[in-house]
Amino acid sequence: AFCAGGYDELARNNLRSRLKTAVTTCVLQFLEGGVNPEIPRHMLNMLQWSSLASNMDKCFKLIQSGSKLVDQELLYEEGLNYFFTLKFLKNFDENDQFIVPAWTPFMQAVHFFETRCGYVEIMRSQRVERVYFALPVTCIPGGALD
Repeated sequence: AFCAGGYDELARNNLRSRLKTAVTTCVLQFLEGGVNPEIPRHMLNMLQWSSLASNMDKCFKLIQSGSKLVDQELLYEEGLNYFFTLKFLKNFDENDQFIVPAWTPFMQAVHFFETRCGYVEIMRSQRVERVYFALPVTCIPGGALD
């Protein structure tokens, strides 16, 4: 919603969340495409993963509090994308040097998103490709099918 001074806080936060989700979606699509394993390993060494884990935790806390600052559905998608990215890269973090230390302070958020995450592994050209997706609500532990 546009008001005299620009977008209202909710609209601005929703746009920000959509942008963050779009960026992480691009990264995931790049990674899930069965790239050379050296690329994720290089990314592990070069980037600050605790910031991504912290953003995942912020989404989790806003979801848990029922915050009205951002649409809950957008927070959920944004948080899942952070988790998917971390989870994917953890497969290349052979000695748990990068991802585990980054997400350990946020284990409630990790558990929350992990129970809502599914994935498939596809063998293509002698490489394993992983694709992550959100589980339907009925498949979440404690849900209708549990």
